[in-house]
Formats: sequence, structure tokens, C-alpha cells
Amino acid sequence: MTRTYQTTLCARAVKLTLGGALLSSVLAVPSVAEASFLSQAYKDATTGDKVTLAFVNYYKSAHRYDSNKLAGTDGHHTQFEWTQSAGIFYKTGNIKFGNSPIKMNLNIGYSHVFELDHQYPGDMHNWQAGQKLLQSTDCFWTGGEPFKGQYKCNDVQGFGKIPVANAMFVWKGGNMVVGDGFFNAGMITTANQDDATLSSYRGVMVKHKWQDYLFDGAFVTGFMEGLGDEMGDLTTASNYYDPYPNSYDYLYTARVTRNVNRKWGYMVSYGEAQDYLRRFHTNIWMNHAVSPETNLFLKAQYYFNKAAGDLWQEDVERGVAAFDDHASLIAYEGKVTHDAWDLWYGYHTVDAPSAEKSGGFSYGFGSAKGYLSLATSPGYSSFRRDGGETHVVGISYDLRHLGMPDVNLAYRYHWDNAPVPHHTTNEIETGRAEEHVLDLMYRPRSGSLKGFEFSLRSSMYRPDRIYAKLDDTKEGDRADINAIKAIMAYSFQL
Repeated sequence: MTRTYQTTLCARAVKLTLGGALLSSVLAVPSVAEASFLSQAYKDATTGDKVTLAFVNYYKSAHRYDSNKLAGTDGHHTQFEWTQSAGIFYKTGNIKFGNSPIKMNLNIGYSHVFELDHQYPGDMHNWQAGQKLLQSTDCFWTGGEPFKGQYKCNDVQGFGKIPVANAMFVWKGGNMVVGDGFFNAGMITTANQDDATLSSYRGVMVKHKWQDYLFDGAFVTGFMEGLGDEMGDLTTASNYYDPYPNSYDYLYTARVTRNVNRKWGYMVSYGEAQDYLRRFHTNIWMNHAVSPETNLFLKAQYYFNKAAGDLWQEDVERGVAAFDDHASLIAYEGKVTHDAWDLWYGYHTVDAPSAEKSGGFSYGFGSAKGYLSLATSPGYSSFRRDGGETHVVGISYDLRHLGMPDVNLAYRYHWDNAPVPHHTTNEIETGRAEEHVLDLMYRPRSGSLKGFEFSLRSSMYRPDRIYAKLDDTKEGDRADINAIKAIMAYSFQL
């Protein structure tokens, strides 16, 4: 997905020079032959070294229908989690290699998510599902055979982890990361909008800029999810009810992006998970200044996913694959900006054939997060069913004319029409779902509050009976969901 609010926090957080205290305790006494080199490396590493501190307070809730015989719930309930995360990341200065144009810095980081409060109907929740910001604990499997039951959990907990431990090699126009870190390259990303902490990868990531082109790519052998606390294998866990996901050894991906004076550009990217899945993406966009105060932005995109081996076929046979062999998504969007106003429209359609008539477009490589940037993505639901046609219209306004240019308000109306198998006869019918999304963003760009950010999103998801697969004996509002996400980030410079 796109780079989200959380992924930019570190870039705006505190940067503090430590002199050399962190390195002095770990460097051994050099031999005579090595003294000159190590002395210079020590000086380079402790000149301009930095610590970044990042803090995020995150509240996420959903008011929805819950019917769970084990928990003794039947009706509409509110579930929520509230967390405070803190991260500290250390980066050395650039270490020179004689007269070589390549320099190196070392990076290590630690982040921790603290539980402030949580609530679940009947004190029980689905594992890794719903409004998850905390790790699930005290979990059990409710069914005998795989995929006939669910994982249920009785509790949650905070957690800490080391998501960054790498060496970065830097040259004019580019860099290469070797080790563990936040990889945003090709068709993989570190976060989506629901994450309290970023996911990280183990492997190699390369980026290089040449004229108006940007080349990036990665070769990945491990993955640590946002809710995880250790680096693990890459898995085919595209369905969180899958208790026994397969694993694969590596994932590689590459991308070429061209930006011509911010007037037009395009992107072409590809990725492949070993013996599992291939993904392709391309887009083209343009900016046109209609007048000094009015700008028109247009964009078209195409995504294509293709089964790439036995691991995907095993998932198809077990009933956890998003589609049988291939899936595609075509999207268009347009936005007019005038003074303090933005008006936009977006559309996408999905083709994801499945023998079970329940296909959808998946954006990741199993557990590894994949790139997907859609104006039509709502605040709560996904709207990526096979045969679906999704639309969005939206309007936003910053309060510059009221003396508050750092405050932005937005409203979006999403709707999706999709063929849905009937819950009993399996006959195909056309269902409709809608989502209303309200956004408030406050981001001071100057003054004493610079570095403080606040966002609030309220989503109201409303499917009809066909879309929600409700029979006539169930309440019409049983599938309605009201969701709230509130994020407050803060940083300060010493």
C-alpha cells in the first residue's frame, strides 16, 4: 500500500547527536596496523551520528454485531484497543573507505507497544482479526479440521522488538541496505493504515536515482510483521484463519519510477515469491495546471497477480487462496485542487476467478506486505471482490481561510457493486455495500507545536443483505460496522 501516516513519523522525529558514547563501548583496541583505519572509522561514525525518537498513541474501535456462543454474546457490541508505542533508532555517521565514493553507516532500532486499555465482547476475540494493535494471547482452535473452526483468544498484551539492525552503503544518488529494516521497494511495503508498528524485512534493498528515474528493488529472506516480535520465515499466510501456512525461502522485487518535473510520470514494478506468487503493477499519471489556483491530477493503474507454483496450488486446494490462478485490478482516479479545496473521483474493478465463487484481489505475497495504492480503498472494508466495481467521490478542505491552514477536513463516499453467491443456494446475485468516511488531520508546519500530528477517521460501513449474505431471519443491520481510528504522534528536538 501507499506510505502511510505511521511510516513518516521517524522522518519528523527528534535527531540528537551523541558524540560517540554509543560506539566507544563496543570498539576493541586496534592493532598497530589497523590503528589508522579504525581511528578514522571511529571518527566518521561518531560525527553526525543520530538518535531518532518516535511516539504514536493509537486508539482503534469498532461497533459491530457479535454472535459468539463461547463468549456468550449475541448483539451489537463495541470492541477497542488503545496503545502507546515508543521507538528509538540509532544511526552512525557515514564511514569512509579511503578514496572510495561509497560510504557506510550502521543502524539499529528498538520499538515497544504498551497496552493502555482494551475491550472485547465476552472478553474474547478472533486471533489477529478486527481492531488489532496488540498481540493476541491465550488462544485456542475451535474446530477439529483446519479451516472448519477459528482461532479464538482470551487476552492481549503489549510487546517489544528490534525491527532494524543493518548496514547501509551510500553513494551519490543511491544506497543499499543489508540486514533487517523497513523495506519500501518494488512491490513490498512496511505498513498499511491499520498498523501500530511497522513490519520489517531481512535481506538486501537497493535504491538509485538517475536524472528523473528512480530504480529500487529488494531480495528478501525473512519477515517480521507489525504485530510480531521476531524475524521469521516468509509464509503463504494470506488467510489469518490458516493454522498451518507453508513457507518459502525468498522474495525478489524491482521497480522503475519516472517523474518528469512533477508534470507527468509512470511506474513499472514486478515481484515474485518463490514457487508461490508473481505480481505486476504499472501506472501512469499527469498533473495539469489549469490556472494559478487550480490543478488537475489524473492517474490510471493496472495490477496483475499470477499463481507461480505448487505452494499457491496447495493453498487453492485447502481453500485459503484469494483466487485460483490469476487476478487483475484496473483503477482510475482524478482530482481537482482549487485554492483550499480538493474534489476527487475514483473507480476500480476486479477480476479474480475462483471455483468457489468467492475470489478476491490480494495485495501481498502471503505474510509479506504488498504495494497497493487506490483512491477507492475505504476506511474499514476492502472492496476487492471478484467482479466488483468500486467507486468513490470525495471532498476535502483545509481551513486556511479561517486562520488554520494546518487543519484539513475530508469526506468520502465509497460504494461497491459485486456478484455474491447466495448463502444457501450459491446462486449469483448482485449485492451493494457503501462506506462513509470522515477524516480530520491536524499537522502544524511551524510554531511551538511543529512536530505534533493528530488524525481522526470515522468509517461507517453499510452492506445490503445480499452483499453481507444475511438471510431473512437476521436483522438488517447485523453487518453494519462503525469504526474509529485516532492517532496522535509527537516529537521534539533537543
